[in-house]
Amino acid sequence: TGSNGCVGSALKALCVNDTNYIFIERKDCDLTNREQTIELFKKISPNYVIHLASYVPGFYNIDKVASFLNNVRINENVLEGSNLAGIENGMFCLSVNMFTDTPSKLPMDESIIFDGALTGNFAGYAYSKRMLALQCQNYNAQYNRKYFNIIPCNIYGPNDNINSGRLIPNLINKFKEALETNSDIIINGSGNPLRQFIYSIDLANIIKYLVLNYSDTKPIICCGDSEISIATLANQIGQAMCFTHQIKFNTNKQDGIFRKTVSNAYLKTIMPDVFFTSLNAGLKETINSIGLK
Repeated sequence: TGSNGCVGSALKALCVNDTNYIFIERKDCDLTNREQTIELFKKISPNYVIHLASYVPGFYNIDKVASFLNNVRINENVLEGSNLAGIENGMFCLSVNMFTDTPSKLPMDESIIFDGALTGNFAGYAYSKRMLALQCQNYNAQYNRKYFNIIPCNIYGPNDNINSGRLIPNLINKFKEALETNSDIIINGSGNPLRQFIYSIDLANIIKYLVLNYSDTKPIICCGDSEISIATLANQIGQAMCFTHQIKFNTNKQDGIFRKTVSNAYLKTIMPDVFFTSLNAGLKETINSIGLK
């Protein structure tokens, strides 16, 4: 599902010559519609589900009700459709947003995905991901399924939607607008908070490997080895886009949580040789792919 999204399109490119994969787009099925979803899964009857689709809440003017409700509907329909079609195995994508802003330890790992309350504009989206994780556990226990979750950090890459709620495409869009108006760029906050990122093609390679080789149901955090400040990230994007004006930070606007660092230690026990594209190289490919340079 979600094959036109950032990760879905990357996976599609990896599997372009593999007829074992069926890529579902929005035009094929409205996943918020229970009957359509159940009918589609019964019709295709795959032996494995890779669930990447979600309702993206956007970055500004977030509809909190729709963000929660649409994601819950999508996830519940895909899970029920998978189960009723007799699909035993599946990978269901979560989000690092599901971790609390006040964790008991850093870096955070898979053992604390349900710890602590969630707040802010993305809370509904984040709680829908927690519900998906819980329901995967429930289906595994009640119906003897093997549904597991991946938890990616901030994703970016080719074919990304610059109007999405993710940090890198949002910044790329701001730089695009500044270039078009020949003006400085102003970024909310101090630029000091640290974030982790994963290139969509790297994540697609991880997914393909896990589909073929992972037989457990424990969630897996997917992130690179380093974290970077938003200010450094902005400078790298500016350089990649040949931006020559000033990059300013509006410190009157509040920063988000300073660190939401997660651990890839468990992933590396499964994929010791996992590869992560450098942020600089990934940014250049992302920017070039959407024709902004």
